Amino acid sequence: DGRSELFGGRLPAWSDLVERVLAQHDITLRLGTGAAEVGADVVRLTDGRVHPTDVAVWAPGPHADPLFRDSGLPVDNHGLLSLDDTLQVQGSPALFATGAGTTLVSAPRAPTSEASSLRMGEVLVRNLEAALAGDEPTRRYRPRDRDLTLLNAGDGRALLFFGPVAVASGWAMRLKDLLDRRWVRRFRGFTGGTGTSG
Repeated sequence: DGRSELFGGRLPAWSDLVERVLAQHDITLRLGTGAAEVGADVVRLTDGRVHPTDVAVWAPGPHADPLFRDSGLPVDNHGLLSLDDTLQVQGSPALFATGAGTTLVSAPRAPTSEASSLRMGEVLVRNLEAALAGDEPTRRYRPRDRDLTLLNAGDGRALLFFGPVAVASGWAMRLKDLLDRRWVRRFRGFTGGTGTSG
């Protein structure tokens, strides 16, 4: 999407780690340009550079669905649906939303993660229940200043990000596996579903 820095340049330790791990896997990262042409074994960038490639991955970054802007609902300058802390659409208290296409008016730059999505979902469910019962939604989502983020590096390690900290290690992968399993168990309990292990 034309950005020349990962994470908007706000998290240099995160950016350095991602670039280092990508390089260790022989993955070339090109920022601030787009793909003009993708062939079977080559990518031609909009800045004129040509790169031989086995696999090309285009990561344009988060984009809002034009549905929100076209609907006339309130959106920010990126087209993200504007929400109050109760996860109600601003100016439309009968509408609730959550997810990557939304933004909190009170915290437009709040980071998103698996953990924050789960917390938002819990607030959303409680407020929907209140609204359906004819009560005023009172639960408010308060984003944290920092959330633990873990990404599988595909080599037995995970990338761990927390505040200014950024590391890649096997123990982080073990932590990710533990938390993922706990999250799945919690999700099953939250939805009333059952599951079996094999």
